[in-house]
Amino acid sequence: SSQPKPEPTKSTSKSYLLRGTAGELPSQVGDDNTKLAKVESPELGGAAVQVDMIDSFGQRVAKVADWTSFDTLRLDIINTGTKELPVEFNLFHSETQAFATRVVAPFVLKPGKNEVRIAVNGLKNTNGSPARLSEVRRWFVASETPVTLLVGDIFLESQGSQDDGGVKVT
Repeated sequence: SSQPKPEPTKSTSKSYLLRGTAGELPSQVGDDNTKLAKVESPELGGAAVQVDMIDSFGQRVAKVADWTSFDTLRLDIINTGTKELPVEFNLFHSETQAFATRVVAPFVLKPGKNEVRIAVNGLKNTNGSPARLSEVRRWFVASETPVTLLVGDIFLESQGSQDDGGVKVT
C-alpha cells in the first residue's frame, strides 16, 4: 500500500543528573566558601537549590555514566545577577587525564530564567578528540565570576529533542 505511515508520537525521556526541584544538593563544590541552600522558586516550579557560587558546583560521581543514548543536556538555571554570565559545563570521562582530555562546553546565562540545551553529540574534548561519553565520571558547572544561581533540574533528554547542533538558550 502507498499510504504513508503516521508519524510516531515523539516522547522525551529524561534522566536526571541533579534534581534541584526536589531539593537535591550538588555533591561537589570547587571552593569551600560556596554556599548551598534549598529554596522555593515559583519560576522553576517549586523547590530549587540556591548556589552562592565562588567557583563551581557539580557531582563528584555522575549519576548517569553512559550518555551515548541521549540527544540533549539540559540545565534549568536562574541567574539572579543583572548581567550575562559566561559559564562552562565541564565533563570528566574515563579517558580524562588533563585539561586537553576533558569536555568544556561554554554557555551564557542571561539574567533571569534560562533553559540551556547542549547537544550531547557535540561534546568533544578541549583538544578536539572524541570524548568517551559511554563512561562519564563526573561533571561540574564553573564560572570565573562569583554569582548566586538558582538551580532547578539538570538532566539528559533523549528522543523528540531538536538537534540544533549546539548550544541554545531559550
